[in-house]
Amino acid sequence: MGQRTYSSEFKLQVVLEALQSDGTDAEVARAYDVHPVTLSGWKTKLKENGAKAFGGSDELKEKKEKIAKLER
Repeated sequence: MGQRTYSSEFKLQVVLEALQSDGTDAEVARAYDVHPVTLSGWKTKLKENGAKAFGGSDELKEKKEKIAKLER
Protein backbone atom coordinates (compact mmCIF):
# COMPACT_ATOMS: atom_id res chain seq x y z
CA MET A 1 0.00 0.00 0.00
CA GLY A 2 1.57 3.28 -1.15
CA GLN A 3 1.74 6.63 0.53
CA ARG A 4 -1.19 8.93 -0.24
CA THR A 5 -0.64 12.44 -1.47
CA TYR A 6 -2.97 15.34 -0.77
CA SER A 7 -3.39 18.67 -2.51
CA SER A 8 -2.56 21.92 -0.76
CA GLU A 9 -6.22 22.87 -0.91
CA PHE A 10 -7.28 19.67 0.81
CA LYS A 11 -4.67 20.05 3.55
CA LEU A 12 -5.73 23.61 4.23
CA GLN A 13 -9.40 22.67 4.26
CA VAL A 14 -8.83 19.88 6.79
CA VAL A 15 -6.61 22.00 9.04
CA LEU A 16 -9.05 24.90 9.04
CA GLU A 17 -11.89 22.51 9.81
CA ALA A 18 -9.91 21.07 12.72
CA LEU A 19 -9.16 24.55 14.06
CA GLN A 20 -12.76 25.73 13.76
CA SER A 21 -14.48 22.52 14.82
CA ASP A 22 -15.91 21.81 18.25
CA GLY A 23 -14.91 18.17 17.72
CA THR A 24 -11.55 16.57 18.32
CA ASP A 25 -8.79 16.38 15.74
CA ALA A 26 -9.37 12.63 15.60
CA GLU A 27 -13.01 13.16 14.64
CA VAL A 28 -12.09 15.64 11.92
CA ALA A 29 -9.35 13.34 10.62
CA ARG A 30 -11.79 10.43 10.51
CA ALA A 31 -14.35 12.55 8.62
CA TYR A 32 -11.76 13.34 5.94
CA ASP A 33 -10.22 9.85 5.93
CA VAL A 34 -6.85 11.17 7.11
CA HIS A 35 -4.71 9.72 9.89
CA PRO A 36 -4.79 11.90 13.04
CA VAL A 37 -0.98 12.04 13.11
CA THR A 38 -1.02 13.38 9.55
CA LEU A 39 -3.49 16.08 10.55
CA SER A 40 -1.35 16.98 13.54
CA GLY A 41 1.67 17.38 11.27
CA TRP A 42 -0.27 19.63 8.92
CA LYS A 43 -1.38 21.81 11.84
CA THR A 44 2.21 22.09 13.06
CA LYS A 45 3.39 22.99 9.57
CA LEU A 46 0.76 25.72 9.32
CA LYS A 47 1.69 27.14 12.73
CA GLU A 48 5.42 27.15 11.89
CA ASN A 49 5.20 28.41 8.31
CA GLY A 50 2.05 30.51 8.34
CA ALA A 51 0.73 31.48 4.95
CA LYS A 52 3.50 29.64 3.10
CA ALA A 53 2.71 26.24 4.64
CA PHE A 54 0.52 24.96 1.82
CA GLY A 55 0.80 27.65 -0.85
CA GLY A 56 1.31 31.34 -1.42
CA SER A 57 -0.29 33.97 0.78
CA ASP A 58 -2.77 35.04 -1.91
CA GLU A 59 -3.72 31.43 -2.47
CA LEU A 60 -4.17 30.91 1.27
CA LYS A 61 -6.39 33.97 1.58
CA GLU A 62 -8.55 32.82 -1.34
CA LYS A 63 -8.92 29.35 0.18
CA LYS A 64 -9.88 30.73 3.59
CA GLU A 65 -12.49 32.97 1.98
CA LYS A 66 -13.86 30.07 -0.05
CA ILE A 67 -14.09 27.84 3.01
CA ALA A 68 -15.77 30.58 5.04
CA LYS A 69 -18.28 31.10 2.23
CA LEU A 70 -19.02 27.39 1.98
CA GLU A 71 -19.50 27.11 5.73
CA ARG A 72 -22.14 29.85 5.70
